[in-house]
Amino acid sequence: MDRIFNALLSEMQQRHDTALVTIVASDGSTPRGTGSMMLVGINGRITGTIGGGAVECRSEQMAKDLIAQKKSLCHDFRLHRNNTEDIGMVCGGDVSVLMQYVPADSVHWQAVAQELVQRIADRKPGWLVLSS
Repeated sequence: MDRIFNALLSEMQQRHDTALVTIVASDGSTPRGTGSMMLVGINGRITGTIGGGAVECRSEQMAKDLIAQKKSLCHDFRLHRNNTEDIGMVCGGDVSVLMQYVPADSVHWQAVAQELVQRIADRKPGWLVLSS
């Protein structure tokens, strides 16, 4: 996780907007579980993974679009055959993915990322609460 927040700080210093993509809920059989994260920039995934495959690919594309729109979104993926949005994965579970837009000039996000990097380095517990 420290790679993600170090990369976030680096992207912010370079004035690049990003999206923090996090699995916020999972049920049944899924490639990765709740808490898995990746950082996405306007050109695609920077670091981290939420499990690969169609969920990660679709989330990456959606995150790139959200960065351009300067928006956040929570999206549910059904990993079984369905008529609404069949992404071709039939693991049998469901995942909810939060794509949190992070503007490069956000003093708040810079402080949060710096605090997280320090807490991880010091091995101190903490919570990161995100909202769409």
